[in-house]
Amino acid sequence: MFNHIKKGFQALGRFLFPPTNRDKGWLSWKLCPSIILLFTIFEIGLIVSIEVLLHLSRNNNGFVTVDIPNPNSVSNDFFKRSHWTQSYLWTTLPTFVITLYQLCWTSIFTEFASRQPSVEMAKTTGSTGKKTVLLDYLSYFSFVSWFYAFKNKHVVLGFTILVSFLAIALPSLMSNLFKPVAISHVSAANMSITTFFNETAVNSKTNYQTVFNIVSAARVYNANFPPWTTEEYAFPMFVPTRDGGFPSSGNSSVELMAYSGGLDCQEMTTYDQIITNENVFIFNTTDRGCPISVHIPVAAGATVYMKTDYIGDCSSATGLRRHVFVGAVLAPNSSSSAAQTLTNISFISCTMNYFQTRGVLLVSTTTKNETAPSIVSFEPSDDPQAWLPDFWSGLEFMIHQIDQFDPTGTYASNNLGLLILAYSERVVGLSHRLDTNALIRAIQDVYASILSVSGSIYLLQPLETPGDPVAGQIYTFINRLFVANSTARLMQGLLSALTVWTVLVMVYSFAKRSILREEPKGLLGAAEVVYGGDLGSIVAEYRNDEEELKETFEEFVKSHGYEDRVFRVSVDEGQRPIIRLVDLVD
Repeated sequence: MFNHIKKGFQALGRFLFPPTNRDKGWLSWKLCPSIILLFTIFEIGLIVSIEVLLHLSRNNNGFVTVDIPNPNSVSNDFFKRSHWTQSYLWTTLPTFVITLYQLCWTSIFTEFASRQPSVEMAKTTGSTGKKTVLLDYLSYFSFVSWFYAFKNKHVVLGFTILVSFLAIALPSLMSNLFKPVAISHVSAANMSITTFFNETAVNSKTNYQTVFNIVSAARVYNANFPPWTTEEYAFPMFVPTRDGGFPSSGNSSVELMAYSGGLDCQEMTTYDQIITNENVFIFNTTDRGCPISVHIPVAAGATVYMKTDYIGDCSSATGLRRHVFVGAVLAPNSSSSAAQTLTNISFISCTMNYFQTRGVLLVSTTTKNETAPSIVSFEPSDDPQAWLPDFWSGLEFMIHQIDQFDPTGTYASNNLGLLILAYSERVVGLSHRLDTNALIRAIQDVYASILSVSGSIYLLQPLETPGDPVAGQIYTFINRLFVANSTARLMQGLLSALTVWTVLVMVYSFAKRSILREEPKGLLGAAEVVYGGDLGSIVAEYRNDEEELKETFEEFVKSHGYEDRVFRVSVDEGQRPIIRLVDLVD
């Protein structure tokens, strides 16, 4: 039993570490089974490592946290630079490792190709010169050498060359295997509300021209709304109670009360229209139970009319007041005696509503010293609650009282009307700005922004003593390293194919007989291989004939047909190979 085990270990040792003088000839250390098996273990390790990292990446939202600071702030010390200590670890280093793997695989393929003529010559019947003594696959470009291998019926070598092309793609794939992605990390934080909604902060002396200027800049010219304001909502300010306040780069959220208002507008399709002797157009109608009368005097030279009016004597049952708008174009007279008329009339009446909406406000900060965070989103957590603030009558009346001079004399309107026209023109264009639907949209959008901006700059005022902190959240961005799924699967497929073929090359090389008894190092080693055979005679024939020397040795070989003549190996008394020229092959 012990002898069998001993013999088994001896056989395994001869397989893993073949002796130089083995019966089937010398085997390069690059094709040695022990080396190939180590290489195969490394290949399997790469496949398993990619799978483990992919699993961690999927289940843990990335497999490791990495630091990617601003390159301008990186230390001048070379060994402290973050790109040296961080990004090189998932870019340059993996690519370097896989490039070394590719070089190793190329070495195995090269040795395998170099050995093929010796294997071919070891056949008992010999083989032609073009497959043995004249064959050198390394003299061809690798991307065409597979063709010659198949042509010479060296099928395994041909496929080995093709498989080696797979290794070429590995470094470029590895450089795209890992991707740093910024993800949001959530942590609980207490927030302090620092402003409150003061219903008595506006009165008849409030400068609403400032509000109109801000709304015009934001709605018509795409400027930013004031801090803590959107086109629809005004929000109280808040700040994290922790040291440092808002994160230098991240988001913060808290549930709070948002304030807004808006109009519910309807087109008045039924109305009476008269024109007085004083050239005043009078429009009479009833909107949802409230009688409305609008007077529009004809202005000298004006052709576009946008009349806005506040009706404040509606009954409580009908909503107390109406905001009325009449848009029209003064038709040109055919004669001086013709009565003036308005065309393209849009008669719109609106009710006003105010809302308090509880929801979660998300704001963002991008720098440490940012004066105010930018609003990311507001998600209502409850239905809006209608309410009627104390300032409603004063604010709603005053916004219709601001006049604006038109130097072109084209428009008959006040500041509010001109703002509505400008916004409507921006949305639908000049030719459709007086269309009823366009005007209704413009009126509602402009009013919503007037109320949100008024709330932001006038109504929301600082608290002398902040109240109790409220629960909120801070979202900081961290960089996590992810494994690209498609790249990982492709690399695993290529590595699996290369692993299988590596084992096949090992088995094929170990099993196939070669004429070499040891490694032929340099020209002297090659001379020892060809010593005593017919190759020296062929060379002597070329060297000793002055006529032959006039042509190259390659031409001499071709002219004498050595490519198609058979060469076969015998051995001398010391079991060293002797290469003999046999005959022509049909």
